[in-house]
Amino acid sequence: MVASQHISEKGSNISFEPFPENYKSLCTNLSLNNLQIITAENTAVGSEIGTLKLYYNSKENNLGMVSYFQYQNSDFVTVKKICLDDYLNSKSLKTITFI
Repeated sequence: MVASQHISEKGSNISFEPFPENYKSLCTNLSLNNLQIITAENTAVGSEIGTLKLYYNSKENNLGMVSYFQYQNSDFVTVKKICLDDYLNSKSLKTITFI
């Protein structure tokens, strides 16, 4: 959201959030703050297309604890993973100034 303050009216900001609960929170915050310049994508980004498991503890109320690495007593969710180059090509973005 802070980065969106530095984007001109012609620009855009794409936010990738693979974990479903965090994605819902992101979308809620974007709506509450009327940040229409930001596009939220519910996917992970990697070097290749596929899926990956994200591990978390459903008994914790700390969604920042989501991890690519499995840990004791963790639950997991399988999420979609895309290749950033493929995504950018599909959106016909000509210029990227910040990643």
